[in-house]
Amino acid sequence: MSRAILLLGLVVPFLPLVPGDEAREKERQEIGWDFKGKQKSEHFLIYYGTSSKLAKKLAVYGEALVSTFQAEFGEVMGPGEPKPLRVYVFRTKDQYASYLKERAPGMATTLYAQYDPFHQIAYICKEGSSEAFLIQGFVHENTHALCGRLMGGGVSWLLEGWADYMALSVEHKKQRLSLGKVYQTKQSGHATVTKLLIKQGKALPLSDLVVMDRVTFSRLGLRSYPQSWALFYFLRHYGGGVYREGLDRYIKAISEGKRGKAVFEKEIGQLESIEKEWRDYVRTISTRRAR
Repeated sequence: MSRAILLLGLVVPFLPLVPGDEAREKERQEIGWDFKGKQKSEHFLIYYGTSSKLAKKLAVYGEALVSTFQAEFGEVMGPGEPKPLRVYVFRTKDQYASYLKERAPGMATTLYAQYDPFHQIAYICKEGSSEAFLIQGFVHENTHALCGRLMGGGVSWLLEGWADYMALSVEHKKQRLSLGKVYQTKQSGHATVTKLLIKQGKALPLSDLVVMDRVTFSRLGLRSYPQSWALFYFLRHYGGGVYREGLDRYIKAISEGKRGKAVFEKEIGQLESIEKEWRDYVRTISTRRAR
């Protein structure tokens, strides 16, 4: 006699899970969500609740990020983690909020893209974002993943400025990163915002920005994020890269646990003179519209 379960007075045949179903159920339990599918590439494992087309496109940008990051910063950062970078892409804000509330309550205060350094997962939500901005968010959060050991260091300007530097270099038509070019969306107009802050006299002093704690940085996010991007961009490109080696030394110092204004000035230069150069340079940065 075949096994059965009693459901509301009806006898329903019990169908055991086949091996493939068992694996899917185990995976669902582990990740805490039943995504539609997953997209694998050399360095990424993307679980998606959206379309496979979008997931495949994200994988392309992910590989472009890794290759560009390793070429530009590999000597500074050393070899990356061998395991794939995990990304969860949610279709709606409700789904995203529900997941964060249960699995990552400490991150449930915002529905923007986020990186969870504890679980080493990047979270992305499709609803409310243009494709261009979603891709920028994907690149931003996975730059955090590539920065790995720096994530717990609390140097907010560096982590966020670096991540936005990579994100705003995304050249959408050619599906690559072009460092030095600036592609803005309505939601990521960092160059425009920083120029306006300087013009209105509302820019944060760089001496405050480089030592700003995470709480203050988040509270002043409308100024701190754009200015951090602008400072990182400046240090990479001003004068043909005169501060680039200093920035590399600074990143190494931060990775060794060193902190503070004195570290910045020792490795890069005096903030008072840098700020004047920075303000003048920001006004000259040209931008393109992300499409």
